[in-house]
Amino acid sequence: MASIVKAHSSRRLSDTKTPSCSTGPASQPQVSDDQHESRPINASGHQQELESQFTTLSLIAVGITIGDVWPATAGTIVVALYNGGSPGVLFEFLAACLCYLPVTASLAELASAMPSSSGLYQYSTVASGPKWGRMVGFYTGWWNYFQWLVGSVSMGFVVAQQILGTYAFANPNYTQQSWHVFLVFLAALWSAYAMIMFANRTMPLLHNVGVVLVLGGLIIMITICGAMPGRGGRPPHATSKAVWTDWKNYSGWPDVVAFMCGMLNGAYAVGAPDATIHVAEEIPQPHINVPKAMCIQMISGMITAFAYLLAIMYCITDFDEILNATLPLAAVYKQATRSDSITIGMMVVTLLPLYTCLVGAVLAASRQGWVLARDKATPYPNFIASVHPRWKMPFNSALINCILSTILGCLYLGSSLAFNALVSSYVQLSTTTYMSAIIPLILGGRKYFDPGWFSMRGKIGMIMNILK
Repeated sequence: MASIVKAHSSRRLSDTKTPSCSTGPASQPQVSDDQHESRPINASGHQQELESQFTTLSLIAVGITIGDVWPATAGTIVVALYNGGSPGVLFEFLAACLCYLPVTASLAELASAMPSSSGLYQYSTVASGPKWGRMVGFYTGWWNYFQWLVGSVSMGFVVAQQILGTYAFANPNYTQQSWHVFLVFLAALWSAYAMIMFANRTMPLLHNVGVVLVLGGLIIMITICGAMPGRGGRPPHATSKAVWTDWKNYSGWPDVVAFMCGMLNGAYAVGAPDATIHVAEEIPQPHINVPKAMCIQMISGMITAFAYLLAIMYCITDFDEILNATLPLAAVYKQATRSDSITIGMMVVTLLPLYTCLVGAVLAASRQGWVLARDKATPYPNFIASVHPRWKMPFNSALINCILSTILGCLYLGSSLAFNALVSSYVQLSTTTYMSAIIPLILGGRKYFDPGWFSMRGKIGMIMNILK
C-alpha cells in the first residue's frame, strides 16, 4: 500500500507529518518519459489502466442505480413491517437515513481528497498515520471487499426471489423449491458478471437505463397507489392515524429493540454510499464528480424511497394478510389494486431496477478485488490485478469474484439459516468499513490528509465525523 501513501504524500511535500508506511514499492512513483506519455499516474500512485468512460451524469447514474433505494426497501420490506407496522417502516427508514448522512458527507470529503478506486482502504491508510496505516488499511480493504461480495450475493437472491415470486403469483399451482431459487440466482449472477466482463464499455449506458427504470418505476408506483384505492369498489386508503401512529410490534422484542432491528431494512437500502468511489479512476475530475455523485445518490435515495414507502403504506388495510402471505410485496400491491394483472406489472417494475443494481454491485465488487491485488494485498496479485487488453477491465478479478459468489450461494441449498446469517452481515461489514476509514480522522485530528474540492473544514468536519 505504499503507492497510495506516496501518491498522497507527493501532493504535500512540505508537510513533514505525512505517513511513510509501506506494503508495496518503497519509493515515490516514478515513471519514464514514455510511460508519462502513455499512461499517467493517478491519485492511487499507480499508472492509469482503465478508460475514463463515465461522464458526470453516468457516474450519478451509477450511484442511483447501485443505491437502488426504493426497490431495495420493497424487496425486504417485511422486515420493517414486523418491527412496528406502518409507523415502523417510515420512522425506521428515516432514522437509518439520518445515520448515513454524516457517513456519506465524511466519505465524500475523503473521496475528494484522495480520488482513486482504492477507496476506503486508501483513506484509512493515510488517515491512520505512519504507525497504524498499513494495518488499518489492510483490514479496511478486505472488509470493504467482503461487504461488496456479500452484498452482490444478497442482491442476486433478492432478484431471484422477486422473479420466482412474480411467477408464483401468476401461477398459483406452482410450488417454489430451494433449488429453483438457486438456479435463478445463478442465472442472474452469471449474466451480471458476463455483462461487466464482456460488455464493460456499455456500463455507462446500462446505468443510464437503470436511472430511467428507478425513477420511472417510482412514478408508476406512486400513481397507481395514489389513484386506485377507493375506486371501482376497492377499499379506501388507510387512515393517517394507521400510517403514522398505529405502532404494531409483531417481533416479540421490546419496542426499542424492534425499532433498531427494523432500521436494518433502511440500512440495507441506503448503506452503499461508497458505490461510485470504486469507479473513480474511470471518470474525469473524480475529486469533483465522485463527491457530487455520492451526495446526489444519498439525497435522491432518501426522497424517492420515502415517497414510495409512504404511498404503499397508505394502501395497506390488512396487516395480517401481508405478514402471513407467501409473497408479502405482492400482497401489498394486490391490496392496492385488487387486480392480479396490475400486481404482476408492479412486481416487474420493481424487479427491473433490482437487476441493474445487481450489475452495479458485481461491478463494485470486482473493482475492489482488483485494487487490493494492485497493491499486493491478495494472493497471486499479478494475476488478479491484470487488466484484459481486449475487454479493458480487470477480467481475472471479476472471474474470481463470480466463482466465490457462486460458492457462497451454495450455502442457500445447505442451510438457509447459515445463508441468512451471511447475507445479514452486509450491514455489519459496511458499517465496520466506514468506521475504520472515518474514526482515524477523529483520532488523528484530521491532520494526515489535504482537503480536496469538497471539504468540511474546522469544527464542521470533526462534528460530522463524530456524528457518523
